[in-house]
Amino acid sequence: MQNCVFTGVNFNSPMLGSAMSNACPAFTFILAVIFRMEKERLGSLKSQVKILGTIVSISGALTVTFYKCPSLWYASTPSQSNSATDLHSTPHFMSSDMLASASDWVIGGFFFAVASLSIATWNILQAAAVKGYPSGITVVYCLFGAIQYTMVSMIAE
Repeated sequence: MQNCVFTGVNFNSPMLGSAMSNACPAFTFILAVIFRMEKERLGSLKSQVKILGTIVSISGALTVTFYKCPSLWYASTPSQSNSATDLHSTPHFMSSDMLASASDWVIGGFFFAVASLSIATWNILQAAAVKGYPSGITVVYCLFGAIQYTMVSMIAE
């Protein structure tokens, strides 16, 4: 998760990372519903509030992304030249730096989404471990630590 956040910040802005971290509860709720850890009845007020919160959280992250990111619609336009006809083909608010960095925003956003999804997955795994084994958090920490250390040592060696 941390590597994805650091990579996302290299490609993007910390502001998008902050917006995506606010979507973690929504991802956790969606995964809980998918894995049937959460039972939703659409007639229940409690369920309606959870669903509304999920929609607001995800739409807030998308709003920040589309409001602050360089326009992705112009990312595929050819590079600008100094001719007068080419100056009118790209809107005046889009500089060539913004066009070049639109793909970076997509890559950075992808890494932030993976980080948020991994936090949500971690929350789901913790809940399942605590149900089955009272000291499950220790087991889960040790298991994921062993997996990470194995991968790092294989790469290092």
